[in-house]
Amino acid sequence: MLSVLAILGMLGFAGRDLASRAAPSSLSTSILGLYGFLSVVLAGVLFSAWEAVPFIYPDVKTSLYLVAAVLSGVVAYSSLMKAMRTGEVSAVTPFRYTRLLFGIAFGVLLFDEQLGTSMLIGCGLIVVSGLFILSGSRQSLTLK
Repeated sequence: MLSVLAILGMLGFAGRDLASRAAPSSLSTSILGLYGFLSVVLAGVLFSAWEAVPFIYPDVKTSLYLVAAVLSGVVAYSSLMKAMRTGEVSAVTPFRYTRLLFGIAFGVLLFDEQLGTSMLIGCGLIVVSGLFILSGSRQSLTLK
C-alpha cells in the first residue's frame, strides 16, 4: 500500500510541474505556492485520518525543526515555481535532483536514518533515469 502512496506522490509532483507551467502568468508564484502547500496539508490530513493515528504535539526542538523545514521549503518551492514557469524545463530539471541529496542528508543528520541498500539502489535508478532523459533531450535538440 505504501508503494501506491509513492506512485501517487510522483504523479502529484509531475502534475504540479505541468500545472505550474500551464498556469497563466496572472497567477503569481505566491498563489501557486499557497495552492501547493494547501494540497500538501490536505494530503496530510487525509493520510492521518486514513491511518487513524492520534495527533502527537511536537516538543520545542521538533517544532523548531518543523519551522526551519517550512521556511526553507517556502523559499525552495518559490524558486522552483519561478524556474519552472520561466526557464527551459530541460535546463531546470537536472537541478531538481539535488532534493534527493538534501533529503538523504537531512534524514541521516537530523533523524538518524541509516542508508540501506534498497534506498541507495532506488536513488541510483532515479539519477540514472534522469540522466537518460537529459541525454535524450539533448540528442533531440541537436537533431533539430
